[in-house]
Amino acid sequence: GGMFSGDSNLESLDLSGLDLSKVTNTNNMFDWVGGKIKSVNITNTKSIPRSILDIYLKALSNTGTTTVDLSGINLSPNVTSLHGLFANMPNLGSANLSGLDISHITDMGGMFFNDTSLKSVNLSGLNLEKVKDLSTMFYGANNLENVDFSNTKFAPDANTNVMFAFADNLILNTPPIRFSVTLDEAASNCESDVDIVDASIPARINPATIANKSPLLLKW
Repeated sequence: GGMFSGDSNLESLDLSGLDLSKVTNTNNMFDWVGGKIKSVNITNTKSIPRSILDIYLKALSNTGTTTVDLSGINLSPNVTSLHGLFANMPNLGSANLSGLDISHITDMGGMFFNDTSLKSVNLSGLNLEKVKDLSTMFYGANNLENVDFSNTKFAPDANTNVMFAFADNLILNTPPIRFSVTLDEAASNCESDVDIVDASIPARINPATIANKSPLLLKW
């Protein structure tokens, strides 16, 4: 650890083609890096830890990048949390995670928290069966228009508390999903009521709660 610790002037980092699976501790490697970082190359980098993923996204944020594509990256199997990964990125307009191997991830809570410019997220084909926390995932993403959940697998007992709260313009593109929690919990703190059980495409949540206590079932 500590390789780049304190280097607040670092602007670019090339990790392309490296296999980081043997690097046992990157927790302190990038302490204080981020203020000026503008470019992090992780092309064909293997076994990327969370700390390097964070600095990669920090570089994108610093340059005002509006589109993030993580579909081709190779995460370390030791990464179990993507909590808050894209949180508070004011310029982020779209994100593509389709094809990402997240079979070892258990926490995606707050992932797009307060991303006020976010309009589109592609989560199609992801295996979320081990993800227990989806709470506040899109909380405050008030310009979000489309989330693609097609062919996405969910854990039936996932925590979806305020998952879509204040996502005023949301259209869901998704096959049937059943959670054990109610939509009351998933969309509490919202204003108007709309029942999206057995809804047809597009189901607009503007924003949504549901009056009854039946399990959340999105059935297109």
